[in-house]
Amino acid sequence: MLSNVVVAMDCVKGTKGSLVSIGGYGGCGSCPEWRGYYSTAGRLEHYSYSNSYRSFGSKGSWEGLIEAYGVTKRQLQSESPAVKRIVYGQP
Repeated sequence: MLSNVVVAMDCVKGTKGSLVSIGGYGGCGSCPEWRGYYSTAGRLEHYSYSNSYRSFGSKGSWEGLIEAYGVTKRQLQSESPAVKRIVYGQP
């Protein structure tokens, strides 16, 4: 069983910098969805789980990302048309 499955990757461009968004879900099928935002240098900036809305990382909140990178709340809430979806085949 996979522990974490990545299903989408995106670049979030702000007025002060860009973030890489990586999202997925737990591999067991009943685990929560998750999303991580990383700096272009690869540093984790924010990570959240959908079932409990826990957030952590160096910025700790969406407000921290908005302030540091100049992105909008809308950019963080929805995927852009350029998102790369990952589809896995059956084993």
